[in-house]
Amino acid sequence: MAHLAALVVILIVCLARPVEAAKRVALVVGNAGYTHAAELTNPRSDAGDMAIRLEALGFKVIAAVDLDKAGLEQTMRTFAMALKGAEAAVFYYAGHGIQVNGSNYLVPIDAELTSSSALDLELVRLDLVQRVMEAEAKTSILFLDACRNNPLTRNLARALGTRSGSIGTGLAPAESAVGTLISFSTQPGNVALDGGGRNSPFSGALARLIATPGADIVSVLTEVRKAVLEETAGKQVPWENHALLAKFYFNGRGSEATGTAAEGSGAGSVRVPRRPEPEPRVVREPYQSGGEGAPKARPQIEARERRPSPEPRVRSRITSEPKASRDASGGGASGGIALPSF
Repeated sequence: MAHLAALVVILIVCLARPVEAAKRVALVVGNAGYTHAAELTNPRSDAGDMAIRLEALGFKVIAAVDLDKAGLEQTMRTFAMALKGAEAAVFYYAGHGIQVNGSNYLVPIDAELTSSSALDLELVRLDLVQRVMEAEAKTSILFLDACRNNPLTRNLARALGTRSGSIGTGLAPAESAVGTLISFSTQPGNVALDGGGRNSPFSGALARLIATPGADIVSVLTEVRKAVLEETAGKQVPWENHALLAKFYFNGRGSEATGTAAEGSGAGSVRVPRRPEPEPRVVREPYQSGGEGAPKARPQIEARERRPSPEPRVRSRITSEPKASRDASGGGASGGIALPSF
């Protein structure tokens, strides 16, 4: 009887322990303020809205805007370290991208592309980001709103001379390893629209639909495709390829999402905060040269008028723990998402 009583006590203790949510980490980057090209309209607000959505869905979020080559590489190192032990990894990028010889590159804001060595010295290969994610996480998901018309390709074409034919339009198809999904804002070799409002067509639809309760990622992207086709009158067709081994849920069934349950949305789903009005402007701290990378931004979002900034672009990043873990520790709103912006 004593042994039976001991087993009952052990069982009660085990059942009483809260189930720890699977670790989910996201890197969100929005590059808009290019030094050698016209500024893009939407990437900062696109990245801001996606970071807020992912944080509300239980992700640890690393977010940054306007990263040069050194800043992007440093942020990637931070992301790689945060991925240790992660069940799921998400990478979202809005900004310029380029394909050369069938390989895709992310374009930092200081890229000039006036020499043949620029591919290695000024750009970041997309497959590097993908390998970092796949090495650590069981499920890797990449969202790429980087097929915008890129004026820097003309510089690279002049630098490559007779080899300029290797430069393609938009982004090239990318292979997915087992457990990986790659989502493009438009079909391979095509140019995506930047949008005339707060968000690009792709990122706006994704931010609205990613938290659909009980919808797996493939179903979400199907609805995103429908929304973008309607908004662009059929000119832009979001595209994805994947080798997922199981359905992946951002919000609800099987997602391990944490947060406050939304009424009528089913167990495990979370309520995503509505976009604040007026549109948020974010205070940030300048990048510290010679340091370990961009410092944490102050967790403050304020509505203010945009002011011109003739100085060179600065960049920063922040990390935030999932909302549920802050609530459990009594941290309140002090650790909320704050995205760098102008």
